Amino acid sequence: MGVSLVFGPAETVWGKILNDVKNGTLKSKYFSEPLKNLRGLPTPNYSGFNRADYDEHAFLFIESSRGCPRKCTFCDASQYNPGFKFRPLNEIVNDIETIKDKTGMSNFHFTDSNLLIGNRRSYALFKLLEDLDISFGCSSDMEFITPDSIVAAAKAGCRFISMGIESLNENNLAYCDKRFNDPTRVKEIIETCKDQGISLYVNIIFGFDYDTEESCMVTVDKLIQYKADVAHFHVLDPTIGTPLYESLLTQGRIIGKANNGLTMFKPGNMTYQGVCEIVRKANLKFYSDDSINFRVSSSKPDILVLNKQFQENTRRAGHTPW
Repeated sequence: MGVSLVFGPAETVWGKILNDVKNGTLKSKYFSEPLKNLRGLPTPNYSGFNRADYDEHAFLFIESSRGCPRKCTFCDASQYNPGFKFRPLNEIVNDIETIKDKTGMSNFHFTDSNLLIGNRRSYALFKLLEDLDISFGCSSDMEFITPDSIVAAAKAGCRFISMGIESLNENNLAYCDKRFNDPTRVKEIIETCKDQGISLYVNIIFGFDYDTEESCMVTVDKLIQYKADVAHFHVLDPTIGTPLYESLLTQGRIIGKANNGLTMFKPGNMTYQGVCEIVRKANLKFYSDDSINFRVSSSKPDILVLNKQFQENTRRAGHTPW
């Protein structure tokens, strides 16, 4: 049986794919119709799930929305999920209750690009989740992480949020069309999340045109000073089809593909190899013993364990630890 590719949402062609597998007529490509909305999506089938195969940290996935209204120049989210659609709240609750009943799992992760977007809607969702006795993680951009939204999320069972800061340099944020991020709020957001028992996973990208080796390491030092629970440092990847890729291609700055599949390019103030090296140094410093002891000594034990795992992976692999 060969490899098949589905172009578009899988829900509208999945039944046909399964029938073709059954009949031995599987095709190499399937093209689906766009979804007009997310009403009536089937609940995932976990009939073969065995809770004993997973530890207490394991989680299952839930989808509340699809797509992203943001247009960050480096991101391809709007390509593979064009538009932005919400699922009905009652269907989300039904999925969680059904999955809990079938699997015995109460840890979930929302796959939404931005769960907190549209605060009125997210508050309504969080209010419904309060009665479900679950814990969950999610992603959000900085604009919608406020003291009120964090309190509401924590009451609903939120235990971690992944936030794409991308850069502490306002010129870089303008460069990637992410001006809605405010670097001056990072420390406040980290502290607000900690106060509510939520761990914040900070995402940083190095390789923007205004990055230098010195500015990158200053970013690392600030995140240590702010006592960020977890930080993910990434090499900028201008994905094919994104506005950033097209801009760099026009400027003759695309080099080719790296062995790990990332797009190599010519940064503004460093070499591409220099960016990769600074990411390595950033991870080694952020996950050093001194940094971990300073940042997470009073945090939840599971965050300390996670930091130690990232430390071990960084030292062994010599680059990103996840």
